Amino acid sequence: MSTKLENLKEGKYTHVIYDNLVFKQTKAIFGGRCRFLITSSAPISKDVIDFMKVISCSPMVEGYGQTESTGASFATVYEDPETGHTGGPCASVEYKLVDVPEMNYLSTDKVNLVEVFGWIL
Repeated sequence: MSTKLENLKEGKYTHVIYDNLVFKQTKAIFGGRCRFLITSSAPISKDVIDFMKVISCSPMVEGYGQTESTGASFATVYEDPETGHTGGPCASVEYKLVDVPEMNYLSTDKVNLVEVFGWIL
């Protein structure tokens, strides 16, 4: 588990030896040919998502949406090795930032995207 969890940080979901010896049976539970997992329910802890990635030997797409927006509005990128966020907006989704002063969230807040994502808008 620890080796595969370390490999997840580099975006590697499979391990030739461990998958054939240990995780072959857990892959079979998912049908043996699972290419990716999707979750878009209530928030799931980072540890559970990483565990599912390891035992299924496949990436997991995390999504967020509402009935009003006909499902997923935000989703992680398929190849994103980072866990614990819902990702950016899906194509053709419009969203609006609203101030919530009592929680100190303002639409005028600036995020250092270089620190967070490694790029600048």
